[in-house]
Amino acid sequence: MGFIALSVSSIGDFPSLQIDYLFVNHAFRGKPLKILDNLKASTYLIEFAIELAKEIQDMAGLRYLVLLPDNHKLQDIYKNMGFLHLPKQEWLDFKL
Repeated sequence: MGFIALSVSSIGDFPSLQIDYLFVNHAFRGKPLKILDNLKASTYLIEFAIELAKEIQDMAGLRYLVLLPDNHKLQDIYKNMGFLHLPKQEWLDFKL
């Protein structure tokens, strides 16, 4: 259906988990899937990344989950999921 690639990064002096790549197969894009409790694959993958970041936060002091959207449409989608625009940058962050 899709996959997500994550890496450790930082925003200034704050450790962050970075979403490097999120891909959903064309056949599954935009469709709620019964196997994922009626979530879209992209939503499921973002929620997985948030939960993983929260687990790592307890061990390593992460402050943010960050990503760089490919376009303005995606930027709006991520903002609707709780990501915020970092000042003077194109990156978005989700404060943990």
